[in-house]
Amino acid sequence: MLSGKAAYRLPTKLAVIVVFLAMAAASAPGWLGFPNLPLVFLGLYAFVFLAGMILLSTLFKERESAMVRYESLLSEHRALKRRLLTNEENTRQEERSQVARDIHDSVGHKLTALLMQLEVLKQHESGGLPAIMGMLRRLETESFMRIQFTIKDGALSAPLGSVQSIVVYRVVQEALTNAMRHGQGREARIMFEAPGGGSIFRFEVVNERKDNKPFAKGFGLKSMRERMGQAGGQLEITAYNQLFIVRGTLSFSNKARDEA
Repeated sequence: MLSGKAAYRLPTKLAVIVVFLAMAAASAPGWLGFPNLPLVFLGLYAFVFLAGMILLSTLFKERESAMVRYESLLSEHRALKRRLLTNEENTRQEERSQVARDIHDSVGHKLTALLMQLEVLKQHESGGLPAIMGMLRRLETESFMRIQFTIKDGALSAPLGSVQSIVVYRVVQEALTNAMRHGQGREARIMFEAPGGGSIFRFEVVNERKDNKPFAKGFGLKSMRERMGQAGGQLEITAYNQLFIVRGTLSFSNKARDEA
């Protein structure tokens, strides 16, 4: 029975070796001149020996099977990791492409609209503040803002040229954009005036702030200040209490700057 079990469980070569060793061990006392061991002892010895060999063979087979499964799982893990990395990279690329398309569509549309508005402002027959007001009204509608306009002291008849009109509109537009981003609500007050017999033109944009924290002047406001300087004017940006105020002043004493 044990020999059959060994032949069944073990490889052929190993089974032959086991049987040979068992027989040699059983007959060893006779070869050495000692009395033969009792059959019960020989049977017990053969049983323990064969059981040990079978157990050893089983352990080896299980170890080999475990190694095969481990290599298979490791290979699948590596393949899955490569697929995940590829999918993640593809997802990031799709997200970047989508963001790029959105930015292109949004910014491109707004930039085209702005260029068209500025071109209309350049060619507007009435020019000056009426043209600026028309564009600001359109901006108010498109941005869903509520703007309170105040016109004082001959502002409508101020001799604003095309360059100065564009600068005023761009500065006010940037101030309104800043109000929408950082203001308490989508509301603002705009005042225009031309005191001193029309020698200067002033405008002021006021909106409520969310808090009283110190503010940092961004690129947009800094750029508008430079534009005002090139057009012969000045720009003042202040914040106190709950208000954010942008004040601009243009002088008409130097016409050369307006035509530059």
